[in-house]
Amino acid sequence: MWDGGAPVTYNNYHVAGFAGRMCDVVGGDMVEFTKTIKDPLGLHARPVALLYDIIAKHRSNVSVSIGERHTDGRDVMGLMALYGECGEDIVFRVSGVDEASCVTSIRNLSL
Repeated sequence: MWDGGAPVTYNNYHVAGFAGRMCDVVGGDMVEFTKTIKDPLGLHARPVALLYDIIAKHRSNVSVSIGERHTDGRDVMGLMALYGECGEDIVFRVSGVDEASCVTSIRNLSL
């Protein structure tokens, strides 16, 4: 069992996680891309719900950042707490077995 120390590599996969939480197994590659918020109301409840639904349908790990604010894409309250305003850039980092599909779905989402 992983104790929260340094990540471990097993069969070309990186095993990572946090103490007290089940470990995540992710592929060695990660896709990072940026979207600009175009909605005049910013990142409010409706686009957050749509984004969350997309992320929840995929197995990949998604990290979402706006400036110095970061959250896990599976944390709907964390996504709301990013307080994204119109014109701000959102950075997505996606890794996992279905990252290509996840990235395509997020890129097609109007924010």
